[in-house]
Amino acid sequence: GKRTGSVSTMANASHHRADGLASLVVLVGILGAQMGWVFADPLAGLLVVAVIFRAAFNIMVQSFHDLTDGVPDFGDVNIHTLLNDAMRTNSNAKSYANLRARKMGPFIALHFDLLLEPSLNVPEVARVQQDVRQHLLHANQAITEVAINVLPATAAMTAD
Repeated sequence: GKRTGSVSTMANASHHRADGLASLVVLVGILGAQMGWVFADPLAGLLVVAVIFRAAFNIMVQSFHDLTDGVPDFGDVNIHTLLNDAMRTNSNAKSYANLRARKMGPFIALHFDLLLEPSLNVPEVARVQQDVRQHLLHANQAITEVAINVLPATAAMTAD
């Protein structure tokens, strides 16, 4: 699931782990009750509830993050790190702002404002925009769409 970025596969794996752990807890509870430990069975029941609740909560948090267009986690690679690397490839790219990311199955679409040196002409702006886009698309195969809104660095900085 993590390799493909499939939330449903990761949720299914979490469900299987919770089932396995719950079965183990139930077995220990039954064995404890057979040995005369009166509280073994009710305690095992509470532990099973805790295991199921934890799995459900983790799935809910990830789903909420995805539904609210949170910046997806690549695992080892951070989107902000990728963008900062892209900024270093071109001295005319000053910064970025308003980063938004959307998951589309295993793929990710990025949308952000690229703040550029205000003295650039149109062909230079297009070249920087294309360089940053290509850097991101090649940096991680999950990124399939990069929408860039170009702004002059001084205008964007004074607007904040």
